Amino acid sequence: MHIEDGRFRTSRSRDDTPQDAIKALRSEIFKGIGDTQLPDVMLEVDAHTRFSWSLLNRPPHNERELLTLYAALLAHGTDLNARQVVRMVGGVREDRVRVTTASFALRSNPWSSNKRMVTRTLSSRTPPIIRTTSRAFRSVP
Repeated sequence: MHIEDGRFRTSRSRDDTPQDAIKALRSEIFKGIGDTQLPDVMLEVDAHTRFSWSLLNRPPHNERELLTLYAALLAHGTDLNARQVVRMVGGVREDRVRVTTASFALRSNPWSSNKRMVTRTLSSRTPPIIRTTSRAFRSVP
């Protein structure tokens, strides 16, 4: 940073991380994780923890309701809106994703769901997908 013509100026920051190092790290992460996709992780974690039951305050009625819940979680946890998520997740309706997302603040207890997931994840019955993923991340420098 320096002053030039009475103004603060900063030089453009240079990327100190070589692209080869980034590519190597990415390859190492994917080698450890494998072909696991986010929906697979959500399904397996939910199968072991039943966080969906906490979010719905009951067991899901059917597969469509569960897909809608997952889509709403994706929208809620990203910069995507309901319309964008519906384009990615087949078989769910935009209005249902919007309502489900809004209901998180009104009727569900996210802290209870988080606590349930963390408690079950840290127990001896940790889902294999989480054991694999966490090993992969611990092994990356």
